[in-house]
Amino acid sequence: MNNMATIIDEEVAAEASNVIRDTAHLGQFEQSEKMRALGYTFLWLMSADKWLLSDLVNRLIHNDSAAKKLLLGKLFRPGNAESEADCARLREGRFVHFQLTPAFDGGSDAYIVYRKPDSNDPKDVVIIRMS
Repeated sequence: MNNMATIIDEEVAAEASNVIRDTAHLGQFEQSEKMRALGYTFLWLMSADKWLLSDLVNRLIHNDSAAKKLLLGKLFRPGNAESEADCARLREGRFVHFQLTPAFDGGSDAYIVYRKPDSNDPKDVVIIRMS
């Protein structure tokens, strides 16, 4: 029998929210380096499509599989080993958190967090920043 306490989604979301808050002021590369140094999988999705976030939030509310499919279509880079590994983690993840945060440039960014099921490590997540 496993004596390890099971960490709940809300605890994972709170941990992710804290690290997002602490790094949101950083630029793309600095935030990515910091997140990865802390042990998180971090992806940044920049899009000129003003409806992408709205579409994604709608999918998160109604159909997580459709949201993942949309994200994977935007993030996956065939032949790039890091992209393939990150997207594999996203594919197996479960949505646990969404957050809007002021960005370093004065706007706002959206963050989406997927958790690896059955993991007791609060860092075993994929954090996606959309701007």
